[in-house]
Amino acid sequence: MLRLPNFFLVVLVKPAKWRFPLVLPLPLFLVDEVLELVELAFCLFGRKHIPAKWRSTASRAVADMRRFWRSTRRAGAFTLVDVETREVRVSVRLL
Repeated sequence: MLRLPNFFLVVLVKPAKWRFPLVLPLPLFLVDEVLELVELAFCLFGRKHIPAKWRSTASRAVADMRRFWRSTRRAGAFTLVDVETREVRVSVRLL
């Protein structure tokens, strides 16, 4: 089955007194760009400021973060959080 990658992180906040929810979309390509910048910054600046015994661990952590993020985007649409109380309902979804 073909799954489309996720393009948005959508946060829906609906207080009980509101008729329509507040929709906060976050384009996921921005997160991709930030992770690439973190990896680039680590390569350029992190090696000088991180002690030698932690460099390989930090390098692996940055690479693993990007790998985890790619696999999450490829997983298809799903709901991360859906919480409801008397006052508010909050839903966080990957679409």
